Amino acid sequence: MRAVLLDDVPRNVAGDGTTSDRIAARVRWTDHDGFAHTDKALVDSGLKAGARTVVWTDGRDEITAEPPTPMDASVEAGALATVAALAFTGIAFGAGTLARCRLDRRRIDQWARTGTRSARGGATRPGGTRRVAGPNRTSTRVVPPS
Repeated sequence: MRAVLLDDVPRNVAGDGTTSDRIAARVRWTDHDGFAHTDKALVDSGLKAGARTVVWTDGRDEITAEPPTPMDASVEAGALATVAALAFTGIAFGAGTLARCRLDRRRIDQWARTGTRSARGGATRPGGTRRVAGPNRTSTRVVPPS
């Protein structure tokens, strides 16, 4: 919206913590319904009373920040999408790790309950199978229960 500056705005003297040359000053503008509003808005420094400036208003005709440019909005959307993807990946990885740990514990408990031993003295898998070193080093044979 177009607004009129009500007071002179001094030149901004760069100091500690200043990030721009904009200063809060009183402005007046008329909304779409014809009602006049007065509030403080950030305006360029060095302007005189009566100068025209642009202010951004929300749905309640209150001054708000300028909307982001398409580039700023794209960067922000990309950053938020990356954070969301990483969060989802972390949750999925955590759930998989938790499931694997619980299944491992259940399998170890089952091995402890069976108490079967192989001919070589090692514990067998549930069902009596055990991995042994064969010609291809991955063969599996059935060990009869004792």
